[in-house]
Formats: sequence, structure tokens, C-alpha cells
Amino acid sequence: MANTFFVFTGLGIFVLVFNLYLASLGFREDYIGLFSFANTAAIGGSAIPAGLLSNRFGPRVCLVVASILMGLATVGVSLTTDPALIVVGGVVLGASNALIFVPSGPFLMDNAADDERLQVFSANFAVMAAASVLGSLASGYMPGVFAALLRLGAAESTPAYRLTLLASALVCLLGAPPMLLARLGRRHHPASKPGAPAVVPLDERTARQVLVALSAAVTLIAFATGLIVPFFNVYFSERLGASVEEIGVIYAIASLLMVPASLLGPAAARRLGTVGAIALFRTITVPFLVCTPLFPSLSMGALTYVARAGFMSVTWPLDNAFAMGLMPPRMRATQAGVRSASWNVGWAVASLMAGQLIVGVGYTVVFLGSALFTLAGTVYHYAVFRGHEAKQVAGRAVPGV
Repeated sequence: MANTFFVFTGLGIFVLVFNLYLASLGFREDYIGLFSFANTAAIGGSAIPAGLLSNRFGPRVCLVVASILMGLATVGVSLTTDPALIVVGGVVLGASNALIFVPSGPFLMDNAADDERLQVFSANFAVMAAASVLGSLASGYMPGVFAALLRLGAAESTPAYRLTLLASALVCLLGAPPMLLARLGRRHHPASKPGAPAVVPLDERTARQVLVALSAAVTLIAFATGLIVPFFNVYFSERLGASVEEIGVIYAIASLLMVPASLLGPAAARRLGTVGAIALFRTITVPFLVCTPLFPSLSMGALTYVARAGFMSVTWPLDNAFAMGLMPPRMRATQAGVRSASWNVGWAVASLMAGQLIVGVGYTVVFLGSALFTLAGTVYHYAVFRGHEAKQVAGRAVPGV
């Protein structure tokens, strides 16, 4: 949890400020889309190797290395203005992100009791969201503080943004010491040895088939996300005239809402079923995405960003825990790697396309496209996995299974 807190506080600062930093250097949405493509493609390309490294060296080692690499990569992209070097730095940053995202799931699965796993995934996501709240608030005000203290001029200036990014790098580096001190819990089951899962895992042959469907569902949602999320801060700033402080408050409110939303997941799953809860809360986000370009204003844009963050946050711990539970222990890291690769490839392609579309025709098409792909991914996930959930429930009800 401490590692998650520091890493995602640093990421929260970085995500809000970095695109504004690029804009202050004179780059437009097409280059921002290129950077997002390179960064997320690197996460996707590194995800499966990260799973192999997690199995080989253990999730803890990977999380230590990732925290250090993330901090150093952030320093690199903050100190250069060369377009090619920034993209290279984004690739390194993406690889470090993969070493965070992929091993964290197996680490939680290995160190939590079977009946605690859904709560543990939700709690970890809540810590992640709380850290993002702090990061978003800090990144909204830090440029102004640096500008005032060092007499750098306006808060919306390149030097103020650069110092804020360097602060985010330092926070990421603080994520390494907690994992260096971590020891495996009593309930740890190495990835190469079977544990006693709360749900009946699939055999490896069936699991591989299911993994293809999981990847397809993740790719659709990732494409929907990549079309608009990387550009929200630029949309607020360039099209709606929001200040960096206002953007920071919007991002912080969204992250704050993610905390109770993620903790709501287990209760929603008990009432609606895991797959049903995922479908409901993802579908709710679609009308917001449709309304945003139809009624362009800062209040509408902020409502959409906050609502989307909150409702989607209910689904992610459920989705991750459900997918992990379907996999036999030896395939958990592989599953995490494949899903991460699918997510980031979908995001990368979408963000690259979206950057070009925004410069060419504006934001309306990417908002509507995001709504369409969100709905498609939700329907596909529900259609494919409601049957698997029913089998899991039936399997747990059979004595001796």
C-alpha cells in the first residue's frame, strides 16, 4: 500500500502537468498524441516481459526496480525539450509503468487470503485513488508556488511546470523503500505452485481461450479511454479556458470520488454479480461522454470527467480480481501481462488517432467515439463472461469443489 501511495501520487502529479508542460513548449495535440502512443505502446510491449520477470524474480523485486526507473525516467523527460528525446523518455517511462501494473496483481493474490482478495484489490485501488487525489491537488498548486518562490513569472510557465515534474519524480522514487522492506505474508503461494483459490480456477487450456476474450474486452475499453482521457487536461485548458488550479481541483475531485467508488465494488458485486456490476457502471458513463461535446462548458466537461472516473472505478477492482480468479496460479502473471499489453496497445493506437482527429476536426468525434467503444466493450464483456461467472457460482455450490 505504501508503494502504491508514493508511485501513484507521483503519477498523479505527472499526468496532470506533463501535457501542459508540452503545450508550454509549443507542442500541439498531435505531438501529445504521439507521446501518449509511444508511452502506452511501451507499456503494452513491456507487459508480457514484465509478467515473465515477475515469475522469474518475484513481484517485489519488480516493484522496487519499477519505482526507481519511473522516477529517473520522469527526470529525463523533464529536463529535455528535444521532441525525439521526450518520446524516448516516454518509452522508458512506459516500461517502468508495466513493471508496476503487471506484478502488483500477482503480489496481492499471493499475499491475501482467498476470502479477502476482492476486498484487498478494492482497498489497493482506493489507496491508488487517494494518492491520485493528493497528486492532482499538488500538481494544481505547485506550479504557482514554484513561480512565486523563485520568481519564475506565471504559474503556467515552462520552468514552473518543469520543477513540478521533478517533484513528481522524487515522490515516485520514495515508492522503492517500502517494497525493499516488504516480506511475503504467511499465505504466500509462489506463482509456480497452486494455492487454494476462493473460486475454481480454469484448467490451463480453457484459461488460454478465456484470456483471448479478456484481452478483446480490455482492448475495446482501452480504445474508448485512449480516445479522450489523455487530452482532457488540454481540452480544459485550451478549449474551455480553465486555469491549471481549476484543472487540478477537477482531477482531485475525480480521484477523491474514486476512493469510495472502488470500495463500493464488493457490495455491488454481491447484489448484481461481478459481471453485472461491471456492465452497469460502465454503461452509466456513456451518456456523459455523449453530452459533453453537445453542451460544451467547463461545468459539463468537469462533470463528465468526475462521473466517468467514479463509475469506472467501481469496476476495475472487480474486473481485475475476477480475471485473476479465473486463472490457474501459474498463469496469473501471464494474464496480468497480456491484459496490460492489450490495454496499452488499445490506448496507444486510440491516442495517436485522437491527436490527429482533434487537430483536424475537433473534440466532438473523439468524445462520441469514446462513448461508442465504451458501450461495445461493455456489451462484449457481459455477453462473454456472465456464463463463466454462473459456472463459478455453481462450482462453489457443489460440495467438495
